[in-house]
Parts: sequence; C-alpha cells; structure tokens
Amino acid sequence: GGANAFAADQSVLAGWVQEYPQYRLLPVKLSTEALCIVMPKGLQYTNLQDRVNQAIARWQASGWLAERAAAWGLP
Repeated sequence: GGANAFAADQSVLAGWVQEYPQYRLLPVKLSTEALCIVMPKGLQYTNLQDRVNQAIARWQASGWLAERAAAWGLP
C-alpha cells in the first residue's frame, strides 16, 4: 500500500521536503498550534527552568530562532 498525501507538523514536513525534493507541501494549513517546552513542576527544577529560559532568550536575541523558522519554512 501507499499514500497520496498525509498531514503532519509543518516543521517536520519542511525538513522532509528539503531532504526529498520530489515531494511538496500544499499551501493549505489544517491548523496552527504553538509548541512549547515542558518541564516538571517543583522548586527543585528552578535551575533547569532558568537555564532553558536563558537559552531561549539567547537564541531569540541572536536571531537563531528566526533563522531556524525560515530554514524550516515556518511562519
């Protein structure tokens, strides 16, 4: 069996299309959902949360997040 089409997260599909150019993304978006980083609750994880937040802020300030979004074909 095979498939003519399927739906998945745009960032995943954008990567596949770069690797397999014989495929293409359709312009129709079925939905747009924000993604997030999930961490466990509790004060013992404050250091982890701080480090993750610092990394995100650093990536945002350096333009790395915008570059990745463009590379993956994200809005």
